[in-house]
Amino acid sequence: MRSYAGYLIILVAGLLCFVSGIGNAHLFDWDEINFAECAREMIVSGNYSRMQIGFQPFWEKPPLFIWLQALSMHVFGISAFAARLPNALIGTMALLVLYAYGRKNYDERMARLWVLMYAGSYLSFFYFKSGIIDPLFNLLLFLSLMHLAGGTRRHVLLAGIFTGLAVLTKGPVAWLVIASVLVLFTFISKEPLLKQLMQGFIWLAGSLFVTAIWFGYETVMHGTWFIETFITYQIRLFTTKDAGHGGFLLYHWIILLLGMLPASVFFIAYLRRSGFRQPDHTAALLMIAFWVVLILFTIVKTKIVHYSSFCYYPISFFAARYLADTTIPLPAVRRVFHLALALLCLLGIVVLLFIYAASHPDLISPHIRDPFAVANLKAPVQWPVWLYLIPVSVLLVLVWTALRRSLSQGLYLMPIANTVLLFLLMLFVVPRVESITQGAYISLCEEFGPGGAYLQPYGFKSYAHLFYGNLNSEQCRYAAEELLSRPDIRGKKYLICKKGKEDELRKQPNTRELRETHGYYLFEVIEP
Repeated sequence: MRSYAGYLIILVAGLLCFVSGIGNAHLFDWDEINFAECAREMIVSGNYSRMQIGFQPFWEKPPLFIWLQALSMHVFGISAFAARLPNALIGTMALLVLYAYGRKNYDERMARLWVLMYAGSYLSFFYFKSGIIDPLFNLLLFLSLMHLAGGTRRHVLLAGIFTGLAVLTKGPVAWLVIASVLVLFTFISKEPLLKQLMQGFIWLAGSLFVTAIWFGYETVMHGTWFIETFITYQIRLFTTKDAGHGGFLLYHWIILLLGMLPASVFFIAYLRRSGFRQPDHTAALLMIAFWVVLILFTIVKTKIVHYSSFCYYPISFFAARYLADTTIPLPAVRRVFHLALALLCLLGIVVLLFIYAASHPDLISPHIRDPFAVANLKAPVQWPVWLYLIPVSVLLVLVWTALRRSLSQGLYLMPIANTVLLFLLMLFVVPRVESITQGAYISLCEEFGPGGAYLQPYGFKSYAHLFYGNLNSEQCRYAAEELLSRPDIRGKKYLICKKGKEDELRKQPNTRELRETHGYYLFEVIEP
């Protein structure tokens, strides 16, 4: 029974951490609502083979994760909870997988530390509370690498299957990542070249077979247009700053350094001690994968936080390897440990200051030049005093941990304390932030979308009006400009704009301003 106790604890803790509160906040524009709306339109249209947004073909992503969301919505209804539930379950599964691989390939201590480093770092925790594609994609890539490390033909075939599923989740970038890792691993591995070529063929065959389930069906049923457009879009992501998501060259380096605290500190310490040469296939493949993903998305023009999110796996792995290495002198480990504690305390102070600033908008509004953001801050969101206890309590635990002499206990207590902090932030702070940034807009969508009216955002891109307005295909037929310019469109017509665009609509001869709410303006397009 004791051998299963660790799995049971992780299962219960994972479900508690990742499932609790996932319906407390609306889905965030764009990505979360984008994927959830695809799932909703699958259910409304009954078309589960082709992705749609606004009931028009949507070629940016394959359907695997959307199918999971649609299944969840069938069971729990169309909601934020249902849209995020697949990732909450995937997060719990990911922790169980890390624990299993850590125990199998190393030891109990390594397994526990790996789980804690992953669950106790900022971004890797937050992502499993979201409704985006990347958590599933990253887990499938990780499983591909772990089976490649197994080395047998059966393992390699399973690696190909997981890679194929990753392609069905996010696209050909899965092939690019795994193939690059395999090619680089060939140069450092001492195994015969012919064996590695055979393994590469088995991996490719397995992945192609899986991807043909959807790509092949789509091509046979509808021709090549959809697939060609999908591939063109993927190329554009790599070569241009898509949708305004630009960034400086070292964007992902900074994101991983700060976003993966405290694991990133121990990862850097591991790199300084061990360099790039690794003692086993698992470590070698993960190290190569880390640099492939980081360099690849450093080169890619489009900069979005989750593009480098696969790196959370190797960062947490090597952080755990560093902490589990008994050959490292204790004074060296203690110095790194105290550095990580200091950085976590600094972030805790940032959270404390954020809560204070958010609860006192009059103090920060004069320093904000964006009138739309100032209007957002006027949303009636309550920030009770007890919210300060969240970062303060964790800060006290971290300081107490730093003062204790027991390093072994501190290595466990630190990520646990940070996990509790992240859990409580997601439960009580993030919903308040969401209410400020988009709560007023979504309330307008929920009020004026249902009932058959035409509803569109004006001057900004959004998917919230589709999901929260519960729009049907007829309501999505016309863009905002068409609603303004075509008197032949009959029925109620509404436009929502952000502060700064309201004067453009006021000048239109056929619009009537109905409401302003915390930075968002609602206009009705009236009949001539």
